[in-house]
Formats: sequence, C-alpha cells, structure tokens
Amino acid sequence: LFATRRSFNPSKNILTNNPADITRFLHVTSSSAAAGKWKDGFYTQNDWLNLTMQDAASNDVLIYVHGFNTSQAGNLKRLSKIEKGLKTQGYEGAVVGFDWPSTGIPTDYDGDLGRAKKTARYLVSDVILPLLSRAERPRVHFLAHSMGGYAILKGLQDFGDSHGPGGWTLDQIAFVSADVH
Repeated sequence: LFATRRSFNPSKNILTNNPADITRFLHVTSSSAAAGKWKDGFYTQNDWLNLTMQDAASNDVLIYVHGFNTSQAGNLKRLSKIEKGLKTQGYEGAVVGFDWPSTGIPTDYDGDLGRAKKTARYLVSDVILPLLSRAERPRVHFLAHSMGGYAILKGLQDFGDSHGPGGWTLDQIAFVSADVH
C-alpha cells in the first residue's frame, strides 16, 4: 500500500517522475507493479485507508518515506523489504509508503529537493491527517530514508501544531541516513 504524488501517464499506463496535482492511492496486487506498470490498484483515499487498517493486526501504521535518487521501482522494492523484515520481527501494524517524484538520477539532487519540498504537505494533508481522523485513531510511526526525512519535517512544518485532529500525535519517527537539510 502506498500513496504517491507522481503524475500518471494513461497512454503508457505508468506513474512518471513528474509531480502530480493529486495524490493517488495504490495497493500493489500484481508483479508488474515493480516495473511501474499498473493493471489495477488505484483506490479512493477512503478505500485505501480502510485497506491500510485491514492490513494491520494492531493499531499501528508505519509510513515509509523514501529519499533522494530513488526510482519508483526501487522504492517499492525497499518498501516490500521493510514490510517483510518488520513482520518477521513481530511487527503487527500496517506498513505503507509515501512516494514523492524523485527522478532516481544521482546528479538531480536540487531537482529532487524541490520536488520533495513541493509534495511534502500532501504527506500530512492526504495521509497523516486522514489516518489520525479515523475512529480507530491508529498510532502513526515514520521511517524516513535520506531526503524522506526532509519531506516529513517540511510537511509537518507547513501544518504546525494546531492542525492535528484532537491534538497532533505521532508515535515514533526514525531518520535513517538523514539528508543534509
């Protein structure tokens, strides 16, 4: 399960490296997803949130945010490894990803930084706040790699303390190989 701010090219049936005007919510159900091809998997935000909570045997949701120089295929492979590793260690919550449009090109640091900055607020408005507004009131955790940490901090900064439903409460946040910013 992941939410993305990548634009969708319907003629090629792929998500691109360009920022989108909307957040798309996906559930990877086919092997072609790793190649960036989609036969199915697009959901409404509410249906995606329901799938997220159904995927959790506990009241925990971990959101993984990838870093700089990460292709979508690379992000999905890493998200799958993180989920499998956590489940092997006894984690019973849902594991979802937030995918922002990194190009996956090592020389495009400044471009990736701009795209992370542009899409960061949607991590909060389209994923975190709707999760925290659910009746289950899940414990939300973050795992961020590299520039993903910047995206989380920028998104939270854009909203401040007053926008969380019934209080701004996040559980654990881990920054791995945090970005210089």
